[in-house]
Amino acid sequence: GNSTTVEFTADTSGLEAGDYTHGVATDDDEATGTLTIEASGDSSGDDSSGDSSGDSEGDSSGDSEGDSSGDSEGDSEGDSTDDGTPGFGALVALVALIAAALLATRRNE
Repeated sequence: GNSTTVEFTADTSGLEAGDYTHGVATDDDEATGTLTIEASGDSSGDDSSGDSSGDSEGDSSGDSEGDSSGDSEGDSEGDSTDDGTPGFGALVALVALIAAALLATRRNE
């Protein structure tokens, strides 16, 4: 069957710390995952964790481009804070989980 890879971006700066559930569904399958956002002052672990469920059999390859744009306004006084956490942020983890879920659902077709 055909395969499509789709990427999403989401602005998580307005979200409170906590667990958020996300999901992807097609006509014949679905996958869900959990994104954990930690408080901004905490640099003692990963920014995200996820679980995705779904069967993944077969090969798939493909490309699809998508974009999302948004405006963010804020005061910038020249202060820059780095939380010191190496690796990907919560947004990149969310995109990776959704892309993996879509890939897993497409492999079933």
